Amino acid sequence: MRVLIAGFDLFHSVGGGQTFYRGAIETNPGVEFYYLRDREPEQAKRPANAHAIAYRTVYTPASLGGYAEPDAPSWQVHDFLTANNIARAAAGMSFDVVDSPDYERFGHLFTGAFARHGGSVGKVVMSMHGAISTTVALNWGGSGVPMAHLVHLEKLQYAAADGRYFISPWYRDEWKGYSPLPAHDLDPMWVFRPPPRPAYRPQPGPPALVFVGRTEKRKGPHLFVQLAWWLPADSFREAVIVGPAASDPSGKPSDAFLTEMAAARLIGDRVRIEPTKTHAELAALYAANTVTLTPSQYDTLNLVALESLFAGCPTVIGSGAGACQYLRERFPGLPFLEFDVQRFYAQMPAVEDLLRGYDRHRDALAAALDRADLTPRTPPLADIYRTAAASDPAARAEAERYDRSLGGYLQPA
Repeated sequence: MRVLIAGFDLFHSVGGGQTFYRGAIETNPGVEFYYLRDREPEQAKRPANAHAIAYRTVYTPASLGGYAEPDAPSWQVHDFLTANNIARAAAGMSFDVVDSPDYERFGHLFTGAFARHGGSVGKVVMSMHGAISTTVALNWGGSGVPMAHLVHLEKLQYAAADGRYFISPWYRDEWKGYSPLPAHDLDPMWVFRPPPRPAYRPQPGPPALVFVGRTEKRKGPHLFVQLAWWLPADSFREAVIVGPAASDPSGKPSDAFLTEMAAARLIGDRVRIEPTKTHAELAALYAANTVTLTPSQYDTLNLVALESLFAGCPTVIGSGAGACQYLRERFPGLPFLEFDVQRFYAQMPAVEDLLRGYDRHRDALAAALDRADLTPRTPPLADIYRTAAASDPAARAEAERYDRSLGGYLQPA
């Protein structure tokens, strides 16, 4: 089976989607995966069944000679051009499946784009990780209300696709309210294989508080700083934020917001912001007396929380993360602290108890992990790819209309 993942730099970029796809490739050696290489070095280390296709931007808005609305809406142009740049990079190639993540918005345009460039696609399958419209709306400087055209595109590609699957039951339930189309569950244990737990290496003094992940506002790094301000000063050693920055619409980076916030609360000397760490560095962090805080306001799953917890590190997870529902249903005996982001201050005693009784909580987590059954409980990804196609004919017709209209203006590259 030949599968094109419509994602970029999977063995170079940092993010939940890239982490998921790396795991999918590594745990499905019988599937030949292809993906796009933009900034990733050509000689990057990748599994034998992972093949990088060199990508470059050839089609730009200038390539649509004479285009004007209302043939197709202008907000469809960017995604049309991206789909065709991907198809041009893979010109003449055929794939059984294109796996398109829903944080992109071009999944409904691949069939036409590949036909235009001498290739073919057997099936387009949406991989549901989290919609970009929500990320933008809840980010630094966001309005809190998703932009209508982004929401429309996300629902269009979902309905026009041949199949769709979720790794988060919480996110699956959200989409059930939008569409009756069948969707599949993929247990994260298929792609997230916890490594052997490192030996605990305690350090002097109280535990450190650590936030790990991209510092988009929806993931709650500002709540992390606020929490560090409210906790008793002697209950934790330091507060460390680890991960790449995100920016507001003006370009102001999240680390500037967080630094200003800590300084205003007179804890600037206790809050440190560090760049992304390697897996080995994170493993060392989780092996020390650390408490990982992921106070998500909205997160479809949160793989960081799972990685921390299964490494044996006591973990606090925001109630807005789908990981809470997944862990309650899938691993009911595994202890973690669910942090109700709607009742922020009421959570302080529980967090303080976790810090002051750290060894007790860590021992309880280790014992529960020893008993946990990590065997995946859903069909594997390859089986999901093979399921019968199911789509909305009206959505397919709309997608084909956009592709046909814009395709009539596209100039040869």
